[in-house]
Amino acid sequence: MYIKFINLLTITGLFISSSYANLVPRASSSNVIYGDTFDSMFFGAWVGGPEKLPEYPFPNTKNVASFEALQGRHLDVINHYVSWQYNSWEWTRSYLDVAKANGSIMLIAFMPSPYTAQDVLNGKGDAYIDTFVKGIKSYGEEIWIRPLHESNGDWYSWGTGRDNVNNAEKKVAAAFRYIVDKFRAAKVTNVKWVWTTNNGCSGAGTTHTGSYPGNDYVDYISIDGYNYGTIQSWSRWSSFEEVFREVYNAVSKYPKPIFLAEFSSTEVGGSKAQWITEMFRILPTKFPRIIGLLWFNESKPDGDWGLDTSKSAVEAWKKGMSAYPPAKRIGSNKKSGQTVNKAAQSVKPKECWSEKLGYKCCSPGNIRIYVTDASGPWGVENKNWCGITEKDDKCWSLSYGYKCCNHCHVIYTDESGKWGAINDEWCGIVEDTCK
Repeated sequence: MYIKFINLLTITGLFISSSYANLVPRASSSNVIYGDTFDSMFFGAWVGGPEKLPEYPFPNTKNVASFEALQGRHLDVINHYVSWQYNSWEWTRSYLDVAKANGSIMLIAFMPSPYTAQDVLNGKGDAYIDTFVKGIKSYGEEIWIRPLHESNGDWYSWGTGRDNVNNAEKKVAAAFRYIVDKFRAAKVTNVKWVWTTNNGCSGAGTTHTGSYPGNDYVDYISIDGYNYGTIQSWSRWSSFEEVFREVYNAVSKYPKPIFLAEFSSTEVGGSKAQWITEMFRILPTKFPRIIGLLWFNESKPDGDWGLDTSKSAVEAWKKGMSAYPPAKRIGSNKKSGQTVNKAAQSVKPKECWSEKLGYKCCSPGNIRIYVTDASGPWGVENKNWCGITEKDDKCWSLSYGYKCCNHCHVIYTDESGKWGAINDEWCGIVEDTCK
């Protein structure tokens, strides 16, 4: 994540003055995983719109342009919803064309209504899935798909809380894999798979992570959550941290990029602007692994979720975004399930490159990388930044805050080396021991 306009940057308990902060584009966490599509925090939305039926607020060209004008920024990701019961591939393609023309990624909630997870496993949706397999493969552009989202609730036909037999969490996970495997069998390479859990669990047998299909089937993890304020009889005003803390902690055990696929706050019971401002204030330190924010911009009977419910809310959103430069696309069409830790950059040759920038180099043996920018990897000494010029040849991943693996199973490879995982944490693979 890129961070600007902050007075103090906290790194493992050390406070570093703002004079150093602008050197550092990423959040102060070696655990941030960006994936292989964007190089930093990305922004998106379900764009919504003021239209009423028959012109429902789908992400058409007008609604996309309206939201971009509202926030004064390009949409990196456009959210969309595709129901197996009502929406065909050709219908979906028309909105993919909007995203393509706009230079945006489309995120599709792939909703198997009216089926249960067991129905999916029994093949009831095969013909429908196959049309998307064929269509998406020929389409070629990168598309993100999140099947069976929010299954830890009771409001969808595949929700565990609605039917904990046919939608038992293990069956939901299996149905997710079933869908992915159909795309893989057809050699579709332009899809990124997103697993989504809701911030709250509703119904018997529901947990935050019980439906997780496994690291090999997931490119991104996303979370949905809303501050309902005092709209509902059962709700109360909840801060951003109160909405997302528990579920964030639950999914952080997985070595995958994390973003918010749907989120918003009401104005009822508090200030939406203050809620947004507080969110941006605590994201870098309390939620450092969140690398994308997709606002749900449609006010509905259950909540005034639109961003423009007040001028102050819009301004808070725009001000918060301004701390992050526009995200850049860094790749596409890579093997599904592969993620890249962009904090893990190659170490520069042994020269004191940071002196040209007014900073000393780190002392010999100080190889702990806190952040990496265009200049090189940075460490900390005496509460000041220092340039790192060496790495541990025996356990190279220590430089990035990760232990070395005790096995040789490679999950992905980047410019730094080969990466595996132990207890859902990244670890570096030492090639000399794996020959």
